[in-house]
Amino acid sequence: MNQSDVTATGSQMQIPFIATGSYPLRNGNMIRPLVDSGPAFRRICEAVEAARHSVWLTVTFMAPDFQMPDGRGSLFDVLDRAAARGLDVRVIFWRPNPESS
Repeated sequence: MNQSDVTATGSQMQIPFIATGSYPLRNGNMIRPLVDSGPAFRRICEAVEAARHSVWLTVTFMAPDFQMPDGRGSLFDVLDRAAARGLDVRVIFWRPNPESS
């Protein structure tokens, strides 16, 4: 991709979808980046609670005593409930360096 592939729409830059690749495009998958704060954590809980087959999550940093919004408990509580429903639950935790621990 080069600079001419990127177009400006309002104040946001739009990058076109990939037309080819080593794997074929598949319908039904969605990735939506969410950034810290109550609405993001609430949406994560809603997505985990609505999942029907699997939950795959990447966590960059996590405080052990952090509680999810609306009385849902910790992240592990949310994931434990999904696993108890028979879902395939997988998590990748980013290991912080000692300076950020």
